[in-house]
Amino acid sequence: MTATSAVGVDGTLDLEGTWPDLFDGLTVEQRETVTEVCANDWLEGWDPTRDDVADLVALTTGQIDGAEYIARGAARAEASRLARGEA
Repeated sequence: MTATSAVGVDGTLDLEGTWPDLFDGLTVEQRETVTEVCANDWLEGWDPTRDDVADLVALTTGQIDGAEYIARGAARAEASRLARGEA
């Protein structure tokens, strides 16, 4: 997991500018789906990581299913919680 934030210096969310390789080969619709999902959650206070966006791309393109997407996110959340020393 990388500490790079997708929030630009101007305070806007810039997923494609931050991780352009994740968007290579996506259709316009797939790009919009990933961007809209992340933007909606970002407006609620979430700061997506590269791994978060990569998993959403994988879900959007059918490389993983919903259960795997949820499992990966839950595993990252648990690892983050443990890294902060929360029991």
